[in-house]
Amino acid sequence: MKKFRFSLERMRNYKEQMLETQKNALLSLRHDKDVLDERIENYAAEHHRAGRELQEKTRGGISVVEMRSYRFRIENMRLQLEELRKEQQRMERRIERQMQAVLEASQEVSGLDKLEEKQLEEYNRELMRADEQVIAEFISTKLAMEKGLTHAS
Repeated sequence: MKKFRFSLERMRNYKEQMLETQKNALLSLRHDKDVLDERIENYAAEHHRAGRELQEKTRGGISVVEMRSYRFRIENMRLQLEELRKEQQRMERRIERQMQAVLEASQEVSGLDKLEEKQLEEYNRELMRADEQVIAEFISTKLAMEKGLTHAS
């Protein structure tokens, strides 16, 4: 009997490559989100510092022009933080979609692995049947030869 060969090996290899590509894309998205999260954190801290600085300067006396400048800067930072947080939400949705793509690709590979296992089990059963048949033929031939030798004597 010829050696076992999984008929969909090339397909599984392709699916495994696709899975790795999807995983790498997910890693990249997570890295980008981590960078964005850090950027938001730093920007929020800067926004908070600017607010405290304005309060301190207001207590000590500040000109109207300087106060407007601080308020403009703080409002601009708030708007930018808002945009960054929106981008963060979009990034989270992209990560969720990518995680779904990884899950689907993983399931496809897993399905092909299970199919290979089933085909291998069937191959092994066929191999055992063939071996049993060879053994049975050998035994019956040996018995027939012994019987033939006994009758000849």
